[in-house]
Amino acid sequence: MPSNVEIKARVRDVSKLLLNVLKFADTSEGTELLQEDTFFNVNRGRLKLRQFKVVKIICELLTADY
Repeated sequence: MPSNVEIKARVRDVSKLLLNVLKFADTSEGTELLQEDTFFNVNRGRLKLRQFKVVKIICELLTADY
C-alpha cells in the first residue's frame, strides 16, 4: 500500500542522494510537491500553515503537540 514519507535532512550531494533513492524506490519516480510552510508562535505545540503551489493554492492548517 502506498504511503507518504517525509524526511528532513541536510544534503551535501543531491546527485548522490537521487541515485541512492532510485535504488530503493519502486518503478515510480515519486511526486514533487511544491509547498510553502508558515509557522506561528503558539502557547503549546506547533502551528503551521502549509500552502501547496498548484494551479490554485490549496492550504492546510496543521497542529502538533510535542
